[in-house]
Amino acid sequence: MLDNQRLREEKKISDQKAQEEEERRIQYFADEKERKTRMREEREAEIMAQKQGIRQRMIDRQVAYLQSLRKNENERIAGQVREAEAKRDAELSAKNEKLRRELEEMRALNTAQLQKKAEQKRLDREQGEIDAKKFEAEYEAGLAADRAAEARRRAKRIELKNYHVKQVPGSLNCKTLTDVCVSGESKDFIPST
Repeated sequence: MLDNQRLREEKKISDQKAQEEEERRIQYFADEKERKTRMREEREAEIMAQKQGIRQRMIDRQVAYLQSLRKNENERIAGQVREAEAKRDAELSAKNEKLRRELEEMRALNTAQLQKKAEQKRLDREQGEIDAKKFEAEYEAGLAADRAAEARRRAKRIELKNYHVKQVPGSLNCKTLTDVCVSGESKDFIPST
């Protein structure tokens, strides 16, 4: 049993050494890979710088060539620019004149519309006042007619009551309802309406 334990410890130690060796190898490969990657990036940057230098020289040559072409054409282009500006100014002036005329027409039309609207508003207000006076007169006439009709109805009711009072048997020779009530002899009598 002691041998088994010793063998297990030796096995454990050898496994641990093997694992440490494996980790060292992995670290070595990782470091190596990183170094190669760094070297590759440096080389790529170098190549890119060379290509950029070549491209920049080509651009500089093209720029110089175009500047020489431009130098010869500057006077011709300046003349064309002057002509184009004169044409544009003439078109702009015509456009502004047309716009000014249209604005004047719109202002005149707007003024006419506002005057027409104000006149219509005045006419509507006058018509409203006429209609209000007419309605008030009709209302007053209707109110007067209602009062007259009510007065006629009241007079008829009084007349009818007086007639009923005269028809009551044993009346006290009273001619009207007022006479019955005033005389005091038939206080209990109340005619039906």
